[in-house]
Amino acid sequence: LDIVNRAYFEQYFVKDGDTPESLSHQVYGDSTLHWIILYGNYMTNPYYDWPLTYIDLKKFVIKKYGEANINDTHHYEDADKYEVDSTASGATAITNFLHEETLNDAKRNLTLIRPEYVSNVVKEFKDLLK
Repeated sequence: LDIVNRAYFEQYFVKDGDTPESLSHQVYGDSTLHWIILYGNYMTNPYYDWPLTYIDLKKFVIKKYGEANINDTHHYEDADKYEVDSTASGATAITNFLHEETLNDAKRNLTLIRPEYVSNVVKEFKDLLK
């Protein structure tokens, strides 16, 4: 976030079990304002854009790769986390599960509109829908 926008937003790390509704209730005192969190983070599909719980992630990986293949090598990375060939010096195998877990964890960092500005956002949306 740039300096100008920091006054309007705050960072949040989604914990296992958080839902858009529970987070909206926690931050804004109203679970029906979950759409503001989704919209503000460019999430169009709350089932796939929101981070999965560990249990759901495991089910997802099993369904995607097959239970026997969750620990198979997806790709190799170097110390700087760049994808490399398996023969590269210091290449580390990244399993299918670890690959999907990394993608899922990247979804955990959210930018939230500060509570004091939410009424302005709601008003603006209502005005746009008129």
